[in-house]
Parts: sequence; C-alpha cells; structure tokens
Amino acid sequence: IASALFCPHPKLRIAALHFLLGAHDAPHDGEDSEEEELQEARGAVSKLREQLGGKDGSHESRPGRCVNKKKRKLQRAMRSTKSRGKAEAAASFAALHLLHDPFTLAEKLFAELRRSSERFEVRLLMINLLSRLVGAHRLQLPNFFPYLQRYLQPHQRDITMLLAYLVQACHELLTAEMLSPLLLHLANHFVTDKSRPEMVAIGLNTTREVCARVPLAMDATLLADLIEYRKDRDKAVVAAARSLLQLFRDRMPALL
Repeated sequence: IASALFCPHPKLRIAALHFLLGAHDAPHDGEDSEEEELQEARGAVSKLREQLGGKDGSHESRPGRCVNKKKRKLQRAMRSTKSRGKAEAAASFAALHLLHDPFTLAEKLFAELRRSSERFEVRLLMINLLSRLVGAHRLQLPNFFPYLQRYLQPHQRDITMLLAYLVQACHELLTAEMLSPLLLHLANHFVTDKSRPEMVAIGLNTTREVCARVPLAMDATLLADLIEYRKDRDKAVVAAARSLLQLFRDRMPALL
C-alpha cells in the first residue's frame, strides 16, 4: 500500500495518503455514513438522559422499575459510543505503525514532495504524512524542517494546520540545531509587535509545544524576549506567554 504513494495515477496516490493518515482524514461516503451513525448514537444517549431527568440519569420522582430500565439502556448506549470512538482512534494510526521501513519511505516521500507540482491540498496531505512518520517513528529527517519553514508565514493558507504538523514532527531525539532556526523564524514572523494578537498567541503556543518536546532548542535570549509578552494587553497573548514561562520553570529553570 505504501508503494501506491509513488504511483503515477493521482487518485491512487491520494487514496494511499488518506489510508496511511487514518480513516478520519479520508472524506469517503462510507465514512460519512459511519460518522452519521455515531452522531445518531450520541443523540440517543442525550435523549435518554433527558428522559431520565438529568445528566447523570437520576430522577427520584419516576417509578423505580421504569427508571432502572432506562438507566440500563442509557449505560449500554454510552458504552457503545465510547467503544466506537476508541476503535476509530486506534485504527487511525495502525497502518502508520506497521510500515516495514518508515525511514526509507519518509526519504522517498520527501523527495517526491520537493519536486511535486500537485495542488496545495495534496502537498498538505504529504506534509501531514511526513510529519506523522517523523514523529511516530522518531526519524531524523533534517531537510524536512527547513522545507516546512518556507510555509510558516502568518498570511499562509491553512497556517494553523501547518503549525500543527510542525509540532507533530517534533520528538525528543531531534537535535537543537534542527529546531532553533524554526523557533527564531516563529519569533520573527509571528511574535512581533506588528502582528495581530491572535497570530502572536499562535506563535507563542506553537513555540511552547515545540519546546515541550525539545526544550534544548530554545536559547536564553530568545526566551527572555518571548516571555515579555506576559505584560501584553491581549488576554490570549498573556496566557500563551505565561504558559511558556511555566514550561521552562518546570523543565529548564536555568534559562530564565
């Protein structure tokens, strides 16, 4: 199936990308119907709760036998929806973890991405799969981060998804040299006085998530500049800066 990523037929390549990314990423009719069934099951749970008179399904004024019967039905419905959700979450990464040689696949896919002329949505899928491969299998793919950095601009389409892919690719085996330029890039393009408050908050939160995985990527000078935003007037920016400060208080207080 992984070899289909390099097939000359675009539809087959996209299908392989969706498969390896997991069922929740593929917009197929069958999956839509399964999602509708899950929503109906959740709706049935909510309806039963209302009939029983509360969130926990308790209501003392109803006859005991009727209440007990509906409680049992509510519990069965809740177990069914929870088991469905767990099964979907487990299946989404199953194929990704069963790959025979993830490093070779990641190298070939990255080479394909660099010379790709596909539309942006397909390249976004390829970046997503690469970041999951790097993060899930703890791969060292140094050229991937400079490539991703080109897309990290506040005006970039789907910028929040790209930042999520960046965080997704980070793991504890990466060196600080790989990620330090990215943190500086985020500071220069997102966390500036000229940026909108929401972009500043996004930049700070992304920096915090990267540093939570690779704290050595941060240096003391940059950290001192970033935590100054805890005095900003915007609440989201203040919360993000305080969260970054708290992370380094816990993980590397020597940098403060």
